[in-house]
Amino acid sequence: MIEKVSADFVGQLYLILTTGNEDINFLCNCLRNQNHEAATNNPMNFALKLLKINIASRLPIIKNRLFCEEIGKSYLCQKYLRPAVWDLASGVLDNSHIVTDIFSSAFVLMKSREDIFALVERQTNANGFAKLRLKFDNDKRPLEHIYNQINQRLGTRVDYHLELELIKKFSIKNRYVTRLLDIACANDVEITAFVRSSYPRCFIEKMIKDCGIYVNKLIISNEDAYSSLAKHYESTAVLSSDYSYIKKFMKRGCIAVYYRPSRLMLQKVKHPKLDKKFREIYDCVCGTRLFEGMRSYSRVYELAYLCIAPAVFGYAQCLAKTNGNVAALDHSRKGGLLLSLVYDKICEHEAFPKDKPSADTVELKAYLGSENRVTEIIEKLITCGGPATCKLVDKRSNSKIPPKRLKEVFKAVMDFTADFCKYFCLSSEPNLIKGSDALALLLQGQENISKYIGN
Repeated sequence: MIEKVSADFVGQLYLILTTGNEDINFLCNCLRNQNHEAATNNPMNFALKLLKINIASRLPIIKNRLFCEEIGKSYLCQKYLRPAVWDLASGVLDNSHIVTDIFSSAFVLMKSREDIFALVERQTNANGFAKLRLKFDNDKRPLEHIYNQINQRLGTRVDYHLELELIKKFSIKNRYVTRLLDIACANDVEITAFVRSSYPRCFIEKMIKDCGIYVNKLIISNEDAYSSLAKHYESTAVLSSDYSYIKKFMKRGCIAVYYRPSRLMLQKVKHPKLDKKFREIYDCVCGTRLFEGMRSYSRVYELAYLCIAPAVFGYAQCLAKTNGNVAALDHSRKGGLLLSLVYDKICEHEAFPKDKPSADTVELKAYLGSENRVTEIIEKLITCGGPATCKLVDKRSNSKIPPKRLKEVFKAVMDFTADFCKYFCLSSEPNLIKGSDALALLLQGQENISKYIGN
């Protein structure tokens, strides 16, 4: 009996320490995922670490110290480690019912809703639309009614189907969450999709079906027949990347399964100085790749993806932009001259410019698809350096990169290329990476590149 009470007390204490807010929940889960045995082997020390996270997360003065990692310097994939999907599923399967909001979990929106509204405004030339769309946004009203109100105010005829098309276009499947729901469904766990949205039922049902998700019940907030989950489930887990959504269900005794949005994982990490627009794209694309949760990545891969790949991709783009003449780059931009010197060093005595790609992202990807070409570029970028400030390995070292490590760097570069080409094709935005941004990332990681890749 004493053991049972003790176990219950420990469980309640752990629940209190790990569910205060989204940062507390996320960081406590990361701590547990880094060392599953820590709580068992040294529970007091583990509890003190949880308490430290709780105190720091609630005090604005020291809160930023919890997120002191830096791109290129910290091993982020180890720090922000999600549990394997099977491990998370084993805990969820203890419940007979899952409630999820779908749009904040099973789908990853590559653009913010504000950006979607701005796109609608640009495509329809409806000045002031984005501001009004945000003002009238209400998940308890059908989207058609919201658009009628906006059109009446602006004197326009903007069709709400355009927003639905853009939402579908920029939504990609979250493999981690959909796999979790798939496992739950296979084990006869009841799944309720409780969606807070102004979008029509037919659109949401099609999105769910196209994603291959099965739900037992779909409840949408904007319908007349809408009602909250009045039934009290004794054994229910709530899954979402919106912590405010989770907290409402936790008050009913539901178990929280918080999925920190992968595209937001890099937002609180320290960056070198980057162009604001590029940083938004960089955080979204890199976060989705590295922190989705379906697999873990080595430090070499992470360094190559975050710091080396932008420079290699930028090099190929420069060849396309300058018709193979790297020296013709615009040196007026900060960092442009230094990066062009690096690129000059790369293609010294090489025939790459003769086989230049076009600016088309598909051809650009194909250009970088030659392993021999890219590995030579990578080796020269890391071991040759260029100007003294770009030296990425010790000057005394002339060592070659080990083939196994080089292969991993090549894989990261190709994944980065595929991910960015896909994003640019979706968004139809200018796809050039500025020299200053590529150089800043390269220099940010130079110490660890030298330590983990260059030697």
